[in-house]
Amino acid sequence: MGYYARELAVSSRQPTAIVFPFGKFVFARLPMGVATAPEFQAVMNRCLGDFDFCWVYLDDLLILPSSFEEHVQHMRIVLQRLHDNGLTIHPIKSKIGATAVKYLGYVISCDGVSPMHSKVDAIQRIVPPQNRRELRRFVGMVNYYRDV
Repeated sequence: MGYYARELAVSSRQPTAIVFPFGKFVFARLPMGVATAPEFQAVMNRCLGDFDFCWVYLDDLLILPSSFEEHVQHMRIVLQRLHDNGLTIHPIKSKIGATAVKYLGYVISCDGVSPMHSKVDAIQRIVPPQNRRELRRFVGMVNYYRDV
């Protein structure tokens, strides 16, 4: 969903050009990694921001139902809204009806929210910072999980 689903205005295509020996490639749709992420977030907020059961971070959606029936109802609503706004989801990347999901570095389940084990392991294995840049990186990593 999201990237590649949004058509770029003709005037916005030229900055996405990639030059190859055999010619130039210009994106007609929003590619991943483009500095327009804040605008894309705004588009997603306008599309789905009025739903209190749906969390949106760029092209990651999380729907939090209290029952299976509610999940089905919420999925219908969200899919219709995405369709109405010309957005699609990638079925292979989607998990529908899951009891636990990994989302933005956390595992969210019926038991609550916890940091992903791989992220905690990475923090525990990190070598002590040797310079200011490494220290900032370390502080950023541990601060991300400070409230869990």
